[in-house]
Amino acid sequence: MEILSNIGHWIRQQTRADDLCVRYGGEEFLVMTLATSHADIINLTERIRHPTYSNTHPALPKVTLSAGVAMRQPEEDFHSVLSRADQLLYKAKRQGRNCVVMDSPYLEHALDESQHEHTKEIKSAS
Repeated sequence: MEILSNIGHWIRQQTRADDLCVRYGGEEFLVMTLATSHADIINLTERIRHPTYSNTHPALPKVTLSAGVAMRQPEEDFHSVLSRADQLLYKAKRQGRNCVVMDSPYLEHALDESQHEHTKEIKSAS
């Protein structure tokens, strides 16, 4: 339980005051953000994911962190976005864990903008 608490605290530290961060389910967390670009979303995801795996933060054990990222479409309701993100999360886990799966058609452009060395672990849902 302490591990999940530490991870939750770490996630909260990496997000902005306006972002919503909650524990969702047993070992899952939900982050809702009004990120301004696809690159911002990738950067946020990597800020959260990478230190847990590389153990660069003393309060976090070496664990893997997978993410499913769903971009809200115009007129899409909360439950639909959440359902897509959940499906993408499980796809990330099936693809080897410790990776991010996005459903965005702008993924290629966002990856070009990203400065992270671990972007190879970010995969398209298609």
